[in-house]
Amino acid sequence: MSRVYWKDVSTLALRNGGRESRPDFGAFLNESGVTCFRVWAPKASTVELELLLPAQGVRAIPMRRDAELTARGYQHCYFLELDQNCDGALYRFCLDSNFPAPDPCSRFQPEGVQGYSEIRHYGSFAWSDGDWRGIRQSLPLIYELHVGTFSRAGTFEGVRQKLSYLASLGIDAIELMPLAEFSGTHNWGYDGVLPFAPSSRYGRPEELQRLVHEAHAHGLGVILDVVYNHIGPEGAPQQMFADYLSPAYATPWGDGFNFEEPVVRDYVIENLRYWFEEFRIDGFRFDAIDRIVDSAATHVLAEVTEELRAVARSQGREVLLIAEDAEHRRRCLDEVEQDGFGFDLIWNNHFHLSTHAYFSDERQWYYRDFGAFEDVASTMRDGVVPRHADLFSTKEHDELLGVSSSRFVIFSQNHDVVGNRPDGARTAMLYGEQNAKLVSGMLLLQPSAVLLFMGEEQFSRNPFYFFHDMHDPQLRESIRRGRAREMKHAGWVVAGPPPESSKTFERSNLADDFEKDHAGFHRALIACRNTLRDRDILQTFSLRHSDAER
Repeated sequence: MSRVYWKDVSTLALRNGGRESRPDFGAFLNESGVTCFRVWAPKASTVELELLLPAQGVRAIPMRRDAELTARGYQHCYFLELDQNCDGALYRFCLDSNFPAPDPCSRFQPEGVQGYSEIRHYGSFAWSDGDWRGIRQSLPLIYELHVGTFSRAGTFEGVRQKLSYLASLGIDAIELMPLAEFSGTHNWGYDGVLPFAPSSRYGRPEELQRLVHEAHAHGLGVILDVVYNHIGPEGAPQQMFADYLSPAYATPWGDGFNFEEPVVRDYVIENLRYWFEEFRIDGFRFDAIDRIVDSAATHVLAEVTEELRAVARSQGREVLLIAEDAEHRRRCLDEVEQDGFGFDLIWNNHFHLSTHAYFSDERQWYYRDFGAFEDVASTMRDGVVPRHADLFSTKEHDELLGVSSSRFVIFSQNHDVVGNRPDGARTAMLYGEQNAKLVSGMLLLQPSAVLLFMGEEQFSRNPFYFFHDMHDPQLRESIRRGRAREMKHAGWVVAGPPPESSKTFERSNLADDFEKDHAGFHRALIACRNTLRDRDILQTFSLRHSDAER
């Protein structure tokens, strides 16, 4: 049976296909209007609910050990039922009478990561997109954007107001950089700490639902960038409750998820189902999965892709699953039955690496072994440069050689390759507009899924910098020094503007670029691409790259 949030939560809902039960965590309402709370807290001896109701003040209510879950093998869980509807009320958990903390499964943080969690009843949104089935699966055209810098408002509503413009481009979907609540007022999103809570900096959850709903009405799918390799370094409450993370699986950005714990596996799987079911997100781009470590017989990524597809089938929907993997492992695309992860598409940076090195003459950083015209030709012909020359891999040959180009997401720009430069420069700034047009033509007429980065269609010269708003002075200094070391190692003379400065964030805003519409070239080019795709010409060409045709 398909799991429904906020309903029948007094009993344990089943996974699709009749597999073992998986409990609800967080705050939720059952059909009788009873508010329920459940939290996993093996590090605490006692847990109290601190509930803040309008006009009633704060109540501290002891929670009990969840005997039902203990019998099912879920240890150290605490549970509480209140015989009233507390929708919209604020709460947090107090551990051992000393440490109040937000809910690790919080659905909304109206006051930010350090504040109270808010009880949300998402079932109240009036969806009317029943005919929508999902994103086009064959060679989709995706538009990546950062909610906080895409519009002058920097909100979900700001994106919603531009949906007509986005639809006019001819794209198939927008891809939102990560939305999980983060510390401070601005962030790329990869430092999110509460994966169930859409960032309060961008608006309320129902505004995100409205954005997705109206995107579907415009014929646009919505992809969400999700991060399951680490949790942000500031404001994360998880480790106060339990070992969600482990230093054994450390990443460059912090400790990795501890997938040996069944509750942690459930945490990630339920998080994806939550976005898919409650916000009707159509697809997911999984960040840096090469940094996700799991020794289980069935890798958590394979479990995730299987379950999302089962849920989608049960609802008559499609789900598009995209992997970012620095190692370019073919396993990402292999079927789960073949010990693969089961993703539909994989980010492939070789188009960017080869064309950028050729047109810009830059040879440092990612581009150290690229630059020859033969590399561009190889990328156009095979989708990859046969020798693997990626900064993050030591492999001699790329595993994706021979894979159909239709399984790749290619790009000339994205948030990483622009924002991880000290100058935040885009192709139009680096190549000139004429060469940028040539690269766009090469990109959009490739037989692959294509990603455009916000403003690319306008030949934007507005920089997109790396930025954050961490509060801890030592953490700020550590990030600044780390960035400076990275830039120096990459061969840049300067490290770029201070990432913690609000001005760095403000200078990355694209609003002024949309005052005049310069997207005519890309509209015509995209229309040409879509015509070739709809007539199966691009798909036929793609077969020439496959093993069988070769």
